Amino acid sequence: MANIILINPRFQSAKGVTWALIMPPLGLGYLAAVLLKKNHRVQILDANLFHISSEKIIDHFSFKPDLIGISASIVSYQEGIKYAKKIKSFFPDTPLIFGGTHCSSCAPNILIKNPSIDAVVVGEGEYTLLEIAESLGKKDLFAGIRGVVYRLNGQPVSNEPRPLVENLDTLPLPAYHLLPPFKNYLSRSRAEPVGSVLTSRGCPSHCTFC
Repeated sequence: MANIILINPRFQSAKGVTWALIMPPLGLGYLAAVLLKKNHRVQILDANLFHISSEKIIDHFSFKPDLIGISASIVSYQEGIKYAKKIKSFFPDTPLIFGGTHCSSCAPNILIKNPSIDAVVVGEGEYTLLEIAESLGKKDLFAGIRGVVYRLNGQPVSNEPRPLVENLDTLPLPAYHLLPPFKNYLSRSRAEPVGSVLTSRGCPSHCTFC
């Protein structure tokens, strides 16, 4: 069993972000659910909701981690990097992994520029992160794990991509109990808490701006 902390960074460094809509990080909920099913111990830390800075992030850890994951979008990436640097100063030997849509698009470059990050999960992360958790303690932790870009002799190495989850019904429901109560989030409903339901993944478009 591994102790795993999953972090949703705050959007503090981004410009033009609306604070009128703050939704639960369901992606981390799915990751946690798959890990819990294999009896790993997981904490989800929504630093965005509670405006937790990089200087204070360690104070909110519930246990000493064996593995740390940070899910960064294009608006939370810069803060995520700050978290990584701070966390690595406290836990230099603990594997620290980045994931999320933005990170999937530029994984090698992220590793080149950020020595605090040990690996990037590309694409869907549930079973990739689980395989990493199950491989903790091995000498070459990331070698051969599909869906991972990692650093070897100072250079980024891309493993084979992991096949997409063809049947989303095989995934367990997100670990809602590890997320803050939905009443803490801000939704378009205004009056009542709202939970999201994901019925598909990916995007059929190829928009140039994205």
